Amino acid sequence: MEHLHLLYDLWLPDGEILKYVEPLRAILVEAAVRGRATIYHQYWHQFEPWGVTGFLLLKESHISVHTWPEEDNFAAVDIFPCGPMDVDLIVHLLGEALQPVRERLTRQVRGAVPVNSSSRHPILGRETGRQRDGTTRSGTEVLAP
Repeated sequence: MEHLHLLYDLWLPDGEILKYVEPLRAILVEAAVRGRATIYHQYWHQFEPWGVTGFLLLKESHISVHTWPEEDNFAAVDIFPCGPMDVDLIVHLLGEALQPVRERLTRQVRGAVPVNSSSRHPILGRETGRQRDGTTRSGTEVLAP
């Protein structure tokens, strides 16, 4: 079975919204709910003097966000669905609410490995799955603001 894992990187024109839990929590929760995610639990941590880590434990898996307002107003969102949630809508709603000047969406397929295809990973030092054409199944999209 394959699962899609989205990594959504955003650079905002102003880092104020990334400094504190609110309103970031409300934005992420609204996007998740509108994207048909079922939230079981959420945890938010406020760093000092600023910066946020937030985690939504979902029936469908999880969504997390980590912010670095002091580093180019950067936020990293991780969306790992294992169910019928609308990840494209969630990404769209987050982009609409946060208004990034630059964004990058990476779609990584996780799970199933093609039969009879492997190669030695240079860091892990063991065989890892590859597609028959020798590539991994992932892609990066640079989204226009």
